[in-house]
Amino acid sequence: MSAGKRKQDVIIEQTSFPTRDIDRLYASRETVKCALHRQCVPCAYKVCCFDVALDSEFTVPNQRPENCPRLSKIQNSNATLGYFQSINVLTVGDGDFSFSLGLARLLRKRKEGKRGQLIVTSYETEQTLKRVYPEFENTLMELNSLGAIACFEIDATRLSETLPASVLKRNGKGIEFHRIIWNFPCTAIDRGQDGQNQAMEDNKNLVRDFVSNARKILHTKGEIHMCHKTKPPFNQWNLPDLVEKACKNEGPAAIYQGRIVLDRALLPPYTPRKALNRKSFPCHDACFYVFGFDAACEDKETEKLVPKTIPAIPVDFMDESEEEIVPITEKLIWTIRSVHLSSHASNHFNKKVKKWKRR
Repeated sequence: MSAGKRKQDVIIEQTSFPTRDIDRLYASRETVKCALHRQCVPCAYKVCCFDVALDSEFTVPNQRPENCPRLSKIQNSNATLGYFQSINVLTVGDGDFSFSLGLARLLRKRKEGKRGQLIVTSYETEQTLKRVYPEFENTLMELNSLGAIACFEIDATRLSETLPASVLKRNGKGIEFHRIIWNFPCTAIDRGQDGQNQAMEDNKNLVRDFVSNARKILHTKGEIHMCHKTKPPFNQWNLPDLVEKACKNEGPAAIYQGRIVLDRALLPPYTPRKALNRKSFPCHDACFYVFGFDAACEDKETEKLVPKTIPAIPVDFMDESEEEIVPITEKLIWTIRSVHLSSHASNHFNKKVKKWKRR
């Protein structure tokens, strides 16, 4: 499918009920298990992106993400999400640093031997973040204890210029990042109106400038990850097409590899927040967009130690496999939908029985 004809992540009509676009859509096996086996409603919505306004038969309302059983207690997750202790990772524009902290904890659990570097950054000053986010100082202390380096007043469109020389020249060598991540990129908008239609072109230009600059410090086999909502108006950014065109005339071509469903339970204590606002926002439809680059890599050892986030040959969830990232299929969405409809009907019936017995 050509970039110009690529489907948007909107609700499209299928034979029996409307479903989301599943083109190159993936999720962590743990997220799917939670939706299917634990009958977790928030995870079912993450994977399937149900829309009760368009699917009148689906009578299961969404729930707050905190209702996920994996968020209510400490879980020993085996998820990697494409991040490994041996690689260099750069996070950009991470509001209260809660994503970076979740990532630092995940990396610490990995046992690959060699340790890479985690650099976490914000466009704001350290003083501003401490003033806006009550837990920021504790978050920063834990990040430091986990070996992360925090940098402030870093411009995502001028990374090679605003990152400190001490970061760019580690041990006298120029650092190359294997993953560069920016979640919910947006221009600074008053009153927390992030990413709305009136600022769409400014935000698209922001993404173009970010990608163009980030690739200068990206390893030849590195990836850029951007988490973004997929429902209107955010799907109108068309990130895959935007990024591929931004890199068309600059070095190796950008290759859109797919989207991975955002699951906060895999990265506690991550909470997406509005710009300079402690309030969170709903994002059950959000995904990590993954971009690689068509470049040769002479370092075969690095190529072996840093596999792609999305496997070249995806393995179906129903197959017995240890593959962590699995494709979302129509069959899987249908199965999750059926399980939750049955469970909801059973719970509704039991409530009516209990009410009748009280009479």
